[in-house]
Amino acid sequence: FAMLSKYNVLYSTMMKFYFTEQNNEVSIHYEPALLWQKEYYESARQSVELSMSGMLVLFKKLSGKNVFPVRMDLVYPLRKKSEYERIFKSPIKFKTTQNRLIFRKEDLLRDIISHDKSFFAFFNSTLEQKLQRLKKSERLSDQLIQIIMRDFKGKVPPVEIVASQLNMTVRSLQRKLKDEHCTYRDV
Repeated sequence: FAMLSKYNVLYSTMMKFYFTEQNNEVSIHYEPALLWQKEYYESARQSVELSMSGMLVLFKKLSGKNVFPVRMDLVYPLRKKSEYERIFKSPIKFKTTQNRLIFRKEDLLRDIISHDKSFFAFFNSTLEQKLQRLKKSERLSDQLIQIIMRDFKGKVPPVEIVASQLNMTVRSLQRKLKDEHCTYRDV
């Protein structure tokens, strides 16, 4: 899970994944970008729910066994609770402060059915190189170009969405670009 969190920025800037550990439980948190959550509420909700159910499928593929959370929290309002309980096989709370799946730590420490250590090392090295290149790009305008090309396939999104992905206000984004002697339109 540390790798999932560490490389999050390489595969999604619209959804932040991170984990926390407390006692014998591990929580996997799902945090959609604030503007996405605000402007496209239903889309964000569906993505959170799909990511959560996809995690259960991934655990099954890796371990060969079903792994279900001990409980589940969603920030969204109640909607067919029985369906959620059928899929996740756990109690669920709606209208909470965070989206998360809570697992017994021992359930997540199961052996992986098979793995290739050399492929894992190559994959990890490649991701680390990409992450370092992304971090080296100090100019905000360069970061914007990367985000637009990577996440929006070259289609320029509204400045509010990009600012939200960078966790800053539109005004802060504009000020920082001005310091680089350019505008969002120039990028």
